[in-house]
Amino acid sequence: VPVIEKSQYDAFFNTDLESRLRREKVEQLLIAGVTTHLCCESTARSAFARGFAVFVAIDGTATLNRELHFASLRGMAHGFAIPRLAADLLADAPAPVQRQLMLLLCSHFVSSQVRGFHPCRISHY
Repeated sequence: VPVIEKSQYDAFFNTDLESRLRREKVEQLLIAGVTTHLCCESTARSAFARGFAVFVAIDGTATLNRELHFASLRGMAHGFAIPRLAADLLADAPAPVQRQLMLLLCSHFVSSQVRGFHPCRISHY
């Protein structure tokens, strides 16, 4: 599974993520990971601005508390992403769409030894 090292919440910022997705002819993204209101939301906004259809896994994202999690999901649903349960999204999608769907697992990882390292894993569906 490819890993993109990012320095900001947005997985597209100063990375080759967009070129990788375009090369694979990906049209839709399923965003999952932590934190919903930072990495996931920033990446979803950026993906939408680049012309991707964006889905956010309600049950595949998390943040500090339930209120902040659902506020972020509501905000994304208002303008640039479709929140869905991951299993429902994959079950509803016809096979050709599933092949064009890319899962972005975004994380905000900060430890005492590795400050600012934010890996983003990419998986095909």
